[in-house]
Amino acid sequence: MEGVVIRPARPEELPFLDALVLRSKSHWTGGRVEDVPDVTPKLTAADIDSRHATVAERDGVPVGFYL
Repeated sequence: MEGVVIRPARPEELPFLDALVLRSKSHWTGGRVEDVPDVTPKLTAADIDSRHATVAERDGVPVGFYL
């Protein structure tokens, strides 16, 4: 297992990153993703480009990100 690699996010990762946001927010609803209010806008390719999104990756899999 490698360490964590920090790199720019890619637009094709949007579905994965959106799911990561929901899983993270589910902490506040007792771990139930279905109970997370749908008030957060979905990420867009423009978000990645204009806000310089960064991904933390381990073994080729994104494990976190910063926007």
